[in-house]
Amino acid sequence: MARTLERAAALDVDFVKTYVRASGEVMARAARAAHRLGVPSGSHLCAVGRAAGQDLTTHLQATQRLPHGHATTPAGRLYQDVVEQYADGAFALVMTPFSAQCLLGADPALADDPRVRVLMPPWDAAVVGERARTPPTRAQRAALATEMGHYRRLTAAGAWAALGTDAPLVPPGLSLHLGLRALHQHGFTAARALHCATTVPARLFGVDRDLGTVEPGKIADLTVVDGDPFTDFGCLVHTVLVLRDGVVHRREDLVRSRETTARPAPRCGTWLDVAEYLQQGSCCHPSD
Repeated sequence: MARTLERAAALDVDFVKTYVRASGEVMARAARAAHRLGVPSGSHLCAVGRAAGQDLTTHLQATQRLPHGHATTPAGRLYQDVVEQYADGAFALVMTPFSAQCLLGADPALADDPRVRVLMPPWDAAVVGERARTPPTRAQRAALATEMGHYRRLTAAGAWAALGTDAPLVPPGLSLHLGLRALHQHGFTAARALHCATTVPARLFGVDRDLGTVEPGKIADLTVVDGDPFTDFGCLVHTVLVLRDGVVHRREDLVRSRETTARPAPRCGTWLDVAEYLQQGSCCHPSD
């Protein structure tokens, strides 16, 4: 544990997370190490993480190893004591709405977007294509409504909730847009949903002096969309360019550069398959 935290300090990491088998003592040590670096710490555990001095949970409900670590019931209900843990704003949440993936089936044209076909890893493009072929079922829509209802309840109580994705378990980039759509379709105003992807994460990660809003004196990293999300929220997916570190990255340029340099994908279907495929070519992989 000490060596891991020393390495994190040497690498000047942005976030320190403990996973589900870490004890309370380990979580507390990780939180103290993160705070010495001036960065937040978190885990999957709400009350336990807060008691250990952590700053947030990286999901509302995810993999758990402790009976008292579950934030929702098997039926999907949200415990009142969980709401109270977040309500004072001293402990935050990164939302990871996996249920929003069903919205691909409501907008199948997304699977034909060149950013999906060309820029995404082939296994993610395949997942997007498969999900886009099936409209959301009644059960999927109900699960999505339940999860979004939890986020409405938490934020109405005063919780700070940033929007995340948990990639690579979901396709990168596009999943953030699906999460935004889900929030907006289930009661979040356009501004409130956008805050979950801009001002709130900037504050949670301690960079709100430089990022999160467009103001004089702040870093001018910008995403430019073709449209007005306050009248057509779906236009957010139409990003025409990104300005980062003073460099303009246009959508068509990124797609064109990838089209001319792409290599054949390995003969495997998922990101885990690819990891195993790459491991076989490493110097440390035992030969058969």
